[in-house]
Amino acid sequence: MSREQASKQAKKSNYRVRFRHGVCPQGRQVTRADIKKYDFFFEPGTTTWVSTMAADPSILSQYDEGVLSHMRARSLGLPYESSLAGPSRLGEAESELEWPLDDPTEAQLFRNWVEYVSHWWDTTSPENIWRDKIPKLALGNPMLLNAIFLHSAQHLRGVDPAWPAEPYHYHERLLNLLIPHIANRGCIDDEATLAAAIILRSFEDFVAGTDGQTHLDTFPLFTTAGGSLLDTRSTVVKSCFLKHVRFEVHAALLGRPSLHVNYQNFVLPDLIEPANEISWNNRIVWITARVLQWCTEDSHASEAWSELNRLVNGWEKSRPSSFAPYFYRDVSTDEGRYYPDLWYSTPCHTEANQYVRIARIALAQRDPDATRPGEEGHRAEYESREQIVERLKEVIAIARCNGHRMPALFLASNAVFAYGSTVEDHFDRVKMIEFLEEVEGVGWPTKSAMRWLASQWGWSVEDST
Repeated sequence: MSREQASKQAKKSNYRVRFRHGVCPQGRQVTRADIKKYDFFFEPGTTTWVSTMAADPSILSQYDEGVLSHMRARSLGLPYESSLAGPSRLGEAESELEWPLDDPTEAQLFRNWVEYVSHWWDTTSPENIWRDKIPKLALGNPMLLNAIFLHSAQHLRGVDPAWPAEPYHYHERLLNLLIPHIANRGCIDDEATLAAAIILRSFEDFVAGTDGQTHLDTFPLFTTAGGSLLDTRSTVVKSCFLKHVRFEVHAALLGRPSLHVNYQNFVLPDLIEPANEISWNNRIVWITARVLQWCTEDSHASEAWSELNRLVNGWEKSRPSSFAPYFYRDVSTDEGRYYPDLWYSTPCHTEANQYVRIARIALAQRDPDATRPGEEGHRAEYESREQIVERLKEVIAIARCNGHRMPALFLASNAVFAYGSTVEDHFDRVKMIEFLEEVEGVGWPTKSAMRWLASQWGWSVEDST
């Protein structure tokens, strides 16, 4: 069967999956706005998400020539001889493998993932699964391979708008594989497909920007029919789940009802007594999610605030010294330095220091002392506002002055959306808008944040865009 015939056959298949707005455009007709049009969903009761722990992963020491020769076809989603396929559940390979990519552009995308993008994702994984294991899993899973191409193309397009690979091309490929897979099997029951779905969610969040309108909810991927969380002993499942936690925090900063995990009553064992820097980072992300979840509740008892403040203080007091900046330089208006310099050595340290500041901002906004009557309450309210603005500037500074800054820019822009209305100084407000314009320049849509802040500050739309 030719590639064209296979493509036509795939389009004629009648799956129990529906797009809301028709068929995705092809090739260079695709625009960034197109991605916002699509929403795939399933009839209630037809989809069940199950754990990947049902069986131990197979260990594959080498790939036979059939798998290698058909890898290109599989990345395109074309049929291939099933007798040549390896196991569907892949473990660590015992020997070095030759990556079976014959397209130079896709090879560059794969390389960019391994050398750059994976390091941002491995802030969730002490085992570095996104650099070491996920690329190997992608060899046996075309959905994951196209997800890697998708995310890597998105990154390179932000760095170089002339980069030839269009992320929407791989987005369409991925959906054409993932949706029939779920429709036919009714579940995601392997690590590679789970990772592909998480990468897809990340891309949709990127396209939505501060609009926050993503169509893929990844929370059901980690819950059983009864609503309890799945077993996260698998390093891939656990890392994907911790990535989902970050999705929830990002959406919460945009005012979305996204905090579905019970962050107070459930804590991953690795986060109780962290044994490595990645776990320390994941712990402060979890604490921040817990703080934001508490902020959405109707009751804000001072005892709960004090407990959360104690958790944040405890993290800063006990975390490894490597989380401190290796270079700090204060603000200097004489030297034209509006933001401080805060340099960190790894994406893990960068991320953790943004999250701890966001947690402190959220707590300062709910400081019970600021609600007291009289002069004491007014003083506490003023101090809380000052702390919010100072910490918000630091969140932005961390994003701007670190080489591994892409995810940090996006988190900072969401924090500005959430807390920028607190800023009162006109010059500070202008700098916030300039930062959002900077983030818009690398592909993360922030115009909705600019409009929102303008409305809160009493500015006209023209003043902020």
